Amino acid sequence: MRGLRTIAFITGNAHKVAEAAEILRGSGMRLKQVDLELEEPQADDVGDIAKACALRGASMLRRTVLVEDSGLFVSALGGFPGPYSSYVHRTIGNDGILALMGDRRDRAARFESAVAYSADGKGARVFEGSQLSVLKPGAF
Repeated sequence: MRGLRTIAFITGNAHKVAEAAEILRGSGMRLKQVDLELEEPQADDVGDIAKACALRGASMLRRTVLVEDSGLFVSALGGFPGPYSSYVHRTIGNDGILALMGDRRDRAARFESAVAYSADGKGARVFEGSQLSVLKPGAF
């Protein structure tokens, strides 16, 4: 397709790319999935992680990139697992998170997502969003 600007979406998750491509439909931009292993900084903020990875990815690939990072922040657990959600899900799973919450009455949690865009590896724009939820057994 002529006239479309191609942006590398650095992720191993094809579903994420399809979802983002649907959002960008009609924008003049098209996404190409690039499965590039990037070292993630240890940080508590998904926006900081996405930004660092976008800068690193754009520098490595020498092209415009998007990077997404997300996490589940559970109020009763002081925001844990936060940006470590993927690791926690693989190791203890949803049942493990619920077990850590025990009988705490505060079941509030928020899912945070950040998308970072870098054209040159020198600067990045970060777009963030969040969704509030209540955690219950069988809810996720």
